[in-house]
Amino acid sequence: MNQIIADLESRKASTDEELKARDEKITLLRDIIANLEGQLEQKSTHETEIVEQLEVMKQTIDDRDSKMRSLLGELESLRSEKAELTQVPCVNCSQEEDKQSELLDKVKEQCQWLEEHIHRRTQRLERMHEVCSNSCSEPSEDVSLREQKDTGQLKSPKSPQSPSGPQLSELSGIWESLQALQRAEDAALKRVRDLEMQRDHLKDVAQEVRAERDVLQARMSEQALKISSLSARLQQHRNDASALAHHASSQLTVQLHDAKAEVEKLKEDLESKDKQLLRLKQTLDEKD
Repeated sequence: MNQIIADLESRKASTDEELKARDEKITLLRDIIANLEGQLEQKSTHETEIVEQLEVMKQTIDDRDSKMRSLLGELESLRSEKAELTQVPCVNCSQEEDKQSELLDKVKEQCQWLEEHIHRRTQRLERMHEVCSNSCSEPSEDVSLREQKDTGQLKSPKSPQSPSGPQLSELSGIWESLQALQRAEDAALKRVRDLEMQRDHLKDVAQEVRAERDVLQARMSEQALKISSLSARLQQHRNDASALAHHASSQLTVQLHDAKAEVEKLKEDLESKDKQLLRLKQTLDEKD
């Protein structure tokens, strides 16, 4: 019985040590999850900053578009004024008008191309803004489906053909601004994609950690049930041992009482025999 109790105590101590180790591991996993959640929050903040930069770039594009429209209006106005003011015929007037007309056509062509190009880039930025907003507002969306959707949405429309002829020096500032804007846009889009990949990776890691934590919690619950069962069995064995000891003690008490009673009876019988012998001895002495 003592061996069984000692064995149960040893198993209980071993189970307690295992539970303690699992609690420490669960605490470590919780810290890891908290760290990963903090990193996810930082990534969301970076995405918000990227979206704000995209908004600023969109506003810049709108301003450039407005300036180009204004420039086209001024060119049309100058052409109209020139047509109205040209009243005196001269030898070189027709040639000058042809040059001005050709220059104006080139300006119109390049302005139209710039307008279409900026409009296309604006649409791309708007789609990127929509994708970022959706990814931030719907974190539980399936990653593979969202990546397919984002890929489809971010495909740029076909770029319009470049204008024929060399770029006009009058529009060099616009061309430089457009190129700088395009470089900034490409860098922003690449940054957004990198952040999305990092966020998806962190989500996968967090999901794996949560799954492992759930498994550990299930095993801890199972161990707790085992400990409860072992404790109940140990208590039952203790109760059984106590009952057996009490029963044995009762039997020994009864046997001791019976033995004492038998000893007393034997003493009385011995005293009676002694008295009988004494009387016989006295009787013999009297006869002598």
